[in-house]
Amino acid sequence: MAEYLTLILAGPFASFGGPGGHERKATAELPRRSAIIGMLGAALGICRGDREGQRDLAEYEVAVQSLRTSSALRDFHTVETIPTGTEAGASTRVEALGNARGRTNTVVTLRDYRSDVAIAVAAWGGTRWSLEELAAALRCPVYTLCLGRRNCPPAWPLGPRIVDARDPVAALALVQPAVPVDRPGGWRAGDRGEVMSWTRIPGLDVIGSIEMHSWPGGRRDWSFFPEKAWIYANGSEGRKSRSCT
Repeated sequence: MAEYLTLILAGPFASFGGPGGHERKATAELPRRSAIIGMLGAALGICRGDREGQRDLAEYEVAVQSLRTSSALRDFHTVETIPTGTEAGASTRVEALGNARGRTNTVVTLRDYRSDVAIAVAAWGGTRWSLEELAAALRCPVYTLCLGRRNCPPAWPLGPRIVDARDPVAALALVQPAVPVDRPGGWRAGDRGEVMSWTRIPGLDVIGSIEMHSWPGGRRDWSFFPEKAWIYANGSEGRKSRSCT
């Protein structure tokens, strides 16, 4: 048995990252490890430029699971574009706009969201902050927390708590939504999706895997490093392997 920090991300809208692009920003159905680590960092008050803090945060492991099927939603907005070459060497958009010296254009871009989301999260490992300290920070965060974008705030308390379980999949199976369920479309045990973990979990059969460029690299060139995630059956389906559809 081991200790895990569990919480729930629930809200009417969320955007969890995906294939990047200028004209369209896609979203995955589940948050990536970097999104959860970023949320922990925001709760603790770790700034982007705090390299030591960012390194310590990267030691924590994450597993996620959908508690219900969300829906796709697409929106659009206008954005001020920067001429090619003027963004070179800029570490922030404000700096890049300054380098452009007014030579910008306005275009329409697309933004993808997931609506009516509920995601269970398990976090463990790390040494700098205890799980109790992380839970306390999530209850009273230094920076405002969001579900991927600033216009996607959580609609319900995250409900962080420490649980004892044999593995992350079992820990997620203990998560019970702290949101109203007496309404159409409420959460049911059978709605739980498969578990995605960025750590290979001993003793569990893998039913799939995916590699994505989702871990932030250099701030200067906005690069992302590849990460591999493993997919496991949800806790209600036991420890047996099944095909991934």
